[in-house]
Amino acid sequence: MLLRKLGIVFACALATSVALPALAGVDKSEVRLSDSPAAVTMAHPEIRDAQEQLERGLMYLNGDGVAKDHGAAFIWIRRAAEQGLPMAESNLGLMYGKGYGVTRDEAQAVQWFRKAAQHGSPEGQYNLGIAYARGMGVTQDYLEAVKWLRKAADQGDASAQYNLGIAYAKGDGVAKNEAEALKWFRMAAEQGDLAARNTLQKLGQSLH
Repeated sequence: MLLRKLGIVFACALATSVALPALAGVDKSEVRLSDSPAAVTMAHPEIRDAQEQLERGLMYLNGDGVAKDHGAAFIWIRRAAEQGLPMAESNLGLMYGKGYGVTRDEAQAVQWFRKAAQHGSPEGQYNLGIAYARGMGVTQDYLEAVKWLRKAADQGDASAQYNLGIAYAKGDGVAKNEAEALKWFRMAAEQGDLAARNTLQKLGQSLH
């Protein structure tokens, strides 16, 4: 499973904000740091392709065929991110944001979200938007939050679409607009976003 997203942050009477979600199957008590970066890379010195490095990191993250090891996961994902792989950049930001395999550092998290976002990653754009909305590693700025959420939403990211709908419902970073909020809720719901579906149901609105 990819380390993909920060938790929903915009909140109104119909949508409760949540904290950063825990990764499926990951428990803090299971974290075990590698002996050293050299020990990790020496085990597979031939892996130089960024996508393969990311996949290796995810294997360590999830314990897929190897012992679960957040320290090793961080090292491999960082190597992929340093080669400019957008998904790795966004995932590295999340590892910094949650403190998996590394000391938690929100400023570093935002730096990697920004790199991913600027490289066109909808996950990076979403995470950067949420960081601005939460004031995580940056000064809280709803205008910037909406800017990046919209970019992700325009690429079809359901979580970004839902959060953009909440922004319109509340008037955070945009003029309050119920019709626009419903439009984004429906777009997210059509992709199976449960929060969006529940919000529409509470509002007495149909999916279409």
